[in-house]
Amino acid sequence: MHLDLTGYDIIDPITTKITMKHPIDFSIFDSPSGAYGNVTGEVEFTQVPKVGIEVALPGKFCSLKITHLTELDGATLIGLEDVVFDSHAAAAAFAERLESEAGMFCVRYDEL
Repeated sequence: MHLDLTGYDIIDPITTKITMKHPIDFSIFDSPSGAYGNVTGEVEFTQVPKVGIEVALPGKFCSLKITHLTELDGATLIGLEDVVFDSHAAAAAFAERLESEAGMFCVRYDEL
């Protein structure tokens, strides 16, 4: 039996537990109708991503559900549910934390 593990990282050679990094994407809102920005990054998965499962972001301070999967050039882009805050300050603090603690990248729409 041959397993093709191309693109996977074996994190435990004894149990052969594997992970694969996938790009993620979701939006942050600073009110129910005001978009703050868009977040991108990579998350390691130990299971095949499926719509509806929850994904813990790096740093494990937040989990979001997968809303859609998009195949692009042999990679799977993972769309996560949007996050809505009740203020600009709360959205900005969350975006800063994502960048500093989770290694994500946030494009702030007011900076474009």
